[in-house]
Amino acid sequence: YKDGTVAECPQDEELHVLRHSAAHILAQAVKNLYPHAHFAYGPATEKGFYYDVDLGETKLSDEDFPAIEAEIAHTFGIRVYSIGVGTNGTAPYPVPVAGGVEYINVPVEIDSKTLATIAAKTQGEFYRATNTENLREVYHKIDQLEKTKMRVKQFSKRNEAFAPFMLVAVIALFLELLLNNSILRRLP
Repeated sequence: YKDGTVAECPQDEELHVLRHSAAHILAQAVKNLYPHAHFAYGPATEKGFYYDVDLGETKLSDEDFPAIEAEIAHTFGIRVYSIGVGTNGTAPYPVPVAGGVEYINVPVEIDSKTLATIAAKTQGEFYRATNTENLREVYHKIDQLEKTKMRVKQFSKRNEAFAPFMLVAVIALFLELLLNNSILRRLP
């Protein structure tokens, strides 16, 4: 663990190691975006991880998280293809009510600027899809852009072979019941 590699990790420690590593990844992204950041404590916990960060006068808000996430993706060379789906305005939203579901119109505003910024930071692209056909076209474009070759070490096709044996067992059971109640019947 100390040299940054894990040759073999005991199964009961896997989640802790993953959370610990995620904490360091987050810290590095924050440090890249905020070079003046000072880090204190950042352990893995039972429910995840956290980091105490002193950014001086800078205060983080929900609007800052997409930039941090994009920095993490950029650090690992992950391209993000963001898609703004739907239209701005209002959209029906299901709300559970006594014994059913009621739809209410809620305001919708797609943050195209943030989605485009994330895509640009990771050398991906931003797309808009206002209907199902547009969304299909976007997925098709992305499929053409990103091809990843994977090596498959083993491929096996499995067929369930229990059916003939189960059929024989069921026939034998019915035959036993039939014979016990007819020819092989015992009289008291």
